[in-house]
Amino acid sequence: MISIIRHMQKNDIIFVQEIAKKSWHQTYEGIIPNEIQDRFIVAAYSSDRLLSRLENSLFLVAVLEESYSRLCKFFKYCRW
Repeated sequence: MISIIRHMQKNDIIFVQEIAKKSWHQTYEGIIPNEIQDRFIVAAYSSDRLLSRLENSLFLVAVLEESYSRLCKFFKYCRW
């Protein structure tokens, strides 16, 4: 299965939020309680925060080639 990597668009935000929630819960299960993860995810992946990242940083998404509307991954670059 081949993916297309492109810049995030506004209509991708809901998918990025969904991926973030699933990946955080799977990655930190048994390490960080879900309630704490959920609070972080709400803050870090809010629509306003993602819009700001879209406008001010490099934020890429991977889309399955079979269905160009199905987002499967996201990547963000932050300069510290």
